[in-house]
Amino acid sequence: MTGDGSGTLEWIVEKTLGTGGFGQVTLWRNESTNETLAVKKCRLGNDPKIITAKHRDRWNLEVEIMQKLNHPNVVAALPVPAQLRAPPDEMPVLAMEYCSKGDLRKILNAPENCCGLSETQVRRLLRHVSGALAHLHSRRIIHRDVKPENIMVQEDAQGKFVYKLTDLGYAKELDQLSVCDSFVGTLQYLVPCRIAPELFMSQEYTCTVDYWSFGLVAHECMVGVRPFLPSMAPAEWMKHVCRKKSTDVCVYTSRDGTVRFSEHIFKENHLCEPFVARMERWLRLMLEWQPHKRGIDPTSGGSGGTKRFITHSMLEDALDKKIVHCFVVATGELLSYEIQDATTTRQVLQWVSRDVGVASQDLACLSPRGDVVDDDRAAVGLHCDDPMEDEEWMCYAFDKKDDVDVDRRVGCVDARIAAATEILAQRESTLRRWSLALHFVSTETKLEKRFLHAFRAYGKYLNAINSAVLNAREEMLLEMNKIKLVRVNADKAEYDQANRMHRLSSHQLEESLYRRAEDIAALVDNVQDAVTRQDLTINTIHLQQQQQQQQLFVDDDDGINAEKLYERASKAYRESKSSSRGHDDECWKEMAVVMSHYVCRRDERTKRHSVRLRKNRDCERRIAEALASFDDITKSIRKANLRLTSLQIDRQKLIWKAFNTLVTTTTTTSRSASLVPFRGEDESSSYEPVSLKSIVSKISRDSSRTIKENHDLRSKWSTQLSSLNRANETLNWDFLDEIKKETRRERNFTANN
Repeated sequence: MTGDGSGTLEWIVEKTLGTGGFGQVTLWRNESTNETLAVKKCRLGNDPKIITAKHRDRWNLEVEIMQKLNHPNVVAALPVPAQLRAPPDEMPVLAMEYCSKGDLRKILNAPENCCGLSETQVRRLLRHVSGALAHLHSRRIIHRDVKPENIMVQEDAQGKFVYKLTDLGYAKELDQLSVCDSFVGTLQYLVPCRIAPELFMSQEYTCTVDYWSFGLVAHECMVGVRPFLPSMAPAEWMKHVCRKKSTDVCVYTSRDGTVRFSEHIFKENHLCEPFVARMERWLRLMLEWQPHKRGIDPTSGGSGGTKRFITHSMLEDALDKKIVHCFVVATGELLSYEIQDATTTRQVLQWVSRDVGVASQDLACLSPRGDVVDDDRAAVGLHCDDPMEDEEWMCYAFDKKDDVDVDRRVGCVDARIAAATEILAQRESTLRRWSLALHFVSTETKLEKRFLHAFRAYGKYLNAINSAVLNAREEMLLEMNKIKLVRVNADKAEYDQANRMHRLSSHQLEESLYRRAEDIAALVDNVQDAVTRQDLTINTIHLQQQQQQQQLFVDDDDGINAEKLYERASKAYRESKSSSRGHDDECWKEMAVVMSHYVCRRDERTKRHSVRLRKNRDCERRIAEALASFDDITKSIRKANLRLTSLQIDRQKLIWKAFNTLVTTTTTTSRSASLVPFRGEDESSSYEPVSLKSIVSKISRDSSRTIKENHDLRSKWSTQLSSLNRANETLNWDFLDEIKKETRRERNFTANN
């Protein structure tokens, strides 16, 4: 490379990113701006004995194609800095954006992806690569070499992976000769299980060769291996794969060495069933052996009509489908359902009920927040692409019956995986067994996490209904505060004292008021006892619930949790891929120990899950009983409150009646004492004559006595009135508000009717 003549060397080489047939890609960084570039140059120099005219044309074509493409899922070509340009007599340098996460092969080689990528990543990869190929084909360009090594991985601002096609060294424009003899000389770097059969057999081809390659990549990303006998020699491979039916998406060698054909992908994957079903239909189109049928709608092209390619539209339709997931705690199953915009959560519950064989009224379906999912709201609110990456959107189904325990089987891995001493002779078979073993541990680890999240959701649900209990308790105590036998006993004593001092009889009060008060007091005492007992019950339930929630965060007794087991298995897997045969045996023994330990631990955990499930159901039952009891107690309190209200009203009537009686009696006495009898003519003989002076003296004495009695009466009246005011100050008059409200409701009802 040459500079621009200034002598300034701002760009320094960081490392080699990759080396191909005669190209090499290196990473360069600008020391001033920290900008990075991936620079591809010919590593074989300019020797005409090595670099033929065909090589030069192919190289120049790649540079030309890359420079005229502009798509987010195609690695972008960038201007070549002056310092990095090649001399005029050498082949041009290609500068591209640097993808920091490497290529797809690096991602697939990670232990956690040994049986395929997560569903979220599969969906993103398919959408991105499909968009890139659609862009190439719209520009009449065939890639011809779609493979994991030519799909780069970048990370966006949100930390999500972006997949980009690169390396168009084998790309060809459709306007040029579309016969594979223009491809001769490069097949030595390829194997038949990686390219379309028409390329390998030097036949004419179209853009459908990219469909085949894309289908191979998609299959490997879904299950971790290529679909058609990846380790078999080309001649043997062709003999078997050419016999596959259009519906077959997989050809593999069974344990006994028999070549088998399958219409389904391997079940060891991280995909949900509805998505797998759609992907299998799509793969049948992509992996069609006959190129003239590949990717084409089978219903089109009849009677001379135009054939219609549907690979991209079919894939987009599958990727756009919304799916909800429900984890069934009793069986450890993850059920997944495609939904429409109109699908309700109640319909989802009915589907779960159908598939688990339990009546919908016996199922409690909870969201991760502890909300009950059984209403008619839209189910799209629970949609997620990956139930493990989007755990907050999964539903959890619990069987309400008390006699149901957690019951799980060994499931997805054959019993031969657990046999530590049995190692197949062929290396590929051994690697596949390693993948299946690690997938088993990975699946069980995810299962444990789902159980943990399920019981946390159950705990949140119990917290919610426990909050309802606490609210009912507060309401009950509030009602209790309304019940106050205000100074009933004190009032009785005061009236008795008034009777002795002022001859005010309380006999009517004793008979009609205080006997009722004693009955109400007994009722209130009973209610208070019930409230106290319920308070103790609620405290016990709350303590039990807290203990269960705390137990979810306690590690196993042996100190080895699921994550640690998975780390041990991953370490053994990584070491086995880079070890000798002898050490590989040792690694496999370690894996077998981990699996055996995991199976034993899983059985123990299953029992713990069952115990926890029973405790949660018992707690829920006790909370329900407490709510019902609170309802009954609150009704009793309100009944007592109504009786007390009536008692208070009657009490006030009697008090004022007694007061009026006192006033009337005193007034009558005063009037009687002030009257002087006059003698009539017929009575003159019965009385002695009296003087006017004596009459006036008598009237004066009577008036003084009357005035004194009135003053005394006024004093007694004031004293009695003050006593009544003090009694009224301690009364609870809230019942008047209730009476007003009830009267207002009756008036409204009468007016409306």
